[in-house]
Amino acid sequence: MASSSEALVAPRAVGKISFTGGEIVGQHVIRTAAEHLKPVALEPGGQSANIIFADADLDSSAAMAAGSSLLALSVLPTRVYAQDAIFDEFVDRVRTHANALAAGKRRSSSAPTINGNT
Repeated sequence: MASSSEALVAPRAVGKISFTGGEIVGQHVIRTAAEHLKPVALEPGGQSANIIFADADLDSSAAMAAGSSLLALSVLPTRVYAQDAIFDEFVDRVRTHANALAAGKRRSSSAPTINGNT
């Protein structure tokens, strides 16, 4: 990890680091960036982008994407990037799943629920 951090952060052409990923690797990245006096934006803790390729299970991926935006669950992706070849179809599937979720009861807040109240 340390050598990977060094290889990604140290080059003079790298002016700023933006890292999304696990805490352990994030610690290595920020240490290396500090040694080279480079600004860092960290998003540790697993909230991540999902990249959807043409050979993916589009229906499952779309259900996950729709749920992440409507249910505010921290284990779901915060961003989705879909390959050009399947982009329109993927958006249609996300829309279908989101509409199905929206028909049911949604929470008005992402705050924790205690005894059925937010």
